[in-house]
Parts: sequence; structure tokens; C-alpha cells
Amino acid sequence: LQDGISYMEPSYWYYPVRQTLGAVLLQQGRAEEAIAAFEKALQESPRNAWALWGLLNAQTAGNRDTTDTKAAFARAWLGDERLLSLGRL
Repeated sequence: LQDGISYMEPSYWYYPVRQTLGAVLLQQGRAEEAIAAFEKALQESPRNAWALWGLLNAQTAGNRDTTDTKAAFARAWLGDERLLSLGRL
């Protein structure tokens, strides 16, 4: 749905909805699909700390290397990590 909407300011969605899709997929145990959703969200919003955190969790669940994602997340996240949860994605 979000892909089909024309560009406008302000946008209809203030964040990439694929990060929410990634969270739902991850909660369902579908790590590989979640990784794909978070990666697509990051293509649309590079350096999005929430999407990076979701990707990090999906990569962990999928037994993937997380080194680059951890570093990118550390550079992007400025808040209290206790605020992070899949439910907030």
C-alpha cells in the first residue's frame, strides 16, 4: 500500500511500514522474511535506528552475522535502548 502512494510532504506515513511488517514476521518465527522486510525498510530510510534494531534481531534469530548491523545501529541509535521492543516497531 505504501509503495503505491505518490510522493507528498508531509508523507502519509511517518516511518517505513515495512519495519512493522518485519516485526510481525519476526514474532511469527519467520526470520528470513523479516530480514528481507527490514532490509527493504532500510533502502527507503537508510540509517533508521528502529529498522536497524529490527534487522539485528532478525539476523540473530536467523543465525546470521550481525557485525555490520550492530555497528550501524550503534551509530544511529541515540536513545535509551530500554525503549526498544518489537511491539513498538
